[in-house]
Amino acid sequence: GAVFERYDKDRDGKVSAKELASCLWWLGFVVDQDVLNGLLAPLDAAQGLSQADFVKIARTYREREAMRIMEAVANQDRDKDGRIDRTELPNLIAEVGYSVGSPTVVEEAAEASGLLGKAELAFEDLCALLERIRESDGLSRVELQEVDEVFKLYDADQSNEFDGLELQGAVCWLGYPATFEAVMESLDAFDYDGNGTLNQKEFIKLISSYRADEVKQIYKAFLAKQDREKHGGVTLNATDLHNVLLSMGHLVTFEQTRSMLEGLDTSLHAPVDDEDSCREPEVGYWECLQLVADYRARARLDLRHHSGFDRFEVVRLKKKFRQYDPEDSGVIKNQRLASLLLELFPAASYNHQDHDRMRQVLEAADLDHSGTVNFDEFLRLMRLVHDQESRLKLAKER
Repeated sequence: GAVFERYDKDRDGKVSAKELASCLWWLGFVVDQDVLNGLLAPLDAAQGLSQADFVKIARTYREREAMRIMEAVANQDRDKDGRIDRTELPNLIAEVGYSVGSPTVVEEAAEASGLLGKAELAFEDLCALLERIRESDGLSRVELQEVDEVFKLYDADQSNEFDGLELQGAVCWLGYPATFEAVMESLDAFDYDGNGTLNQKEFIKLISSYRADEVKQIYKAFLAKQDREKHGGVTLNATDLHNVLLSMGHLVTFEQTRSMLEGLDTSLHAPVDDEDSCREPEVGYWECLQLVADYRARARLDLRHHSGFDRFEVVRLKKKFRQYDPEDSGVIKNQRLASLLLELFPAASYNHQDHDRMRQVLEAADLDHSGTVNFDEFLRLMRLVHDQESRLKLAKER
């Protein structure tokens, strides 16, 4: 009832088909749009869906999930005793349709369900396991802790809610490539209570969706290659992985991707015999997921070091820095610094408010209080200016 009321924003006792899908997703179900359309076909969805419709469809989803679990168990149950080996859990969870990013998530859910002591699991165990995965939104404890820390870091006004600008900073800080426009669309999609901001739970749901999208992109790549090669045991090579990373929006070169694969422990590579030892290294599904997570972690560190700018933006800003530091001294100072500030705040020479904004930004960027700006401080300066402009743009749109 509480979830339905959250989406019934106009309090007329009905939700749209899109809002119903969001209700199901909020509850942790894997929402297949074709399946949902089939369930909605007998109903007059155009006129809105009642809470009774929602309960009925949610119950149907739970029953379908139970059927998928039984089918997955049958596929994994080699001795046909209705149980599966716990080591097969990650593959089974993926087969059921849950987009978990690593076996760690499954292992932690098993621990929370009291299943670690069991070598084999029955149907009831799997239902309990999926419930724990839903509760964690498919994220590991480490990921949830990091999301919590980032939320507190970017909740600048300590309102326990994110506006659009705070949200973009937090999403990028976690290493997910996202434009301001894309983040604003996400805010609208995950703003379940309709107040124009995201609270911490809504933010966790948003990050869970970003992680799930990563998993889906990788899964799609493996399915596509399996269709082409018509055999099991599919692996991805450097070209495949590079295409996956590009499809996610990561600015990565092929050489970087190849280095990622070559840097893997040989035990993670696809098995090759002596004659094929010169073949390119390839990775399986779970190793690929880990590689993408590792790349995102490295990209995240780069973004943090460069005030949230990606490497292409850093190259562009480096050129701009050199325009104001033609001697290549490593700092912008004196008249050139004044010229830079007037370029960024053209009204500051006659508008007191803009002059105050310019002074505040310079004070915040000049970390060593030297009155000059090195390149790291320049990046910080440009980030502060960018954020101010975005805030003004948001204020006008509101």
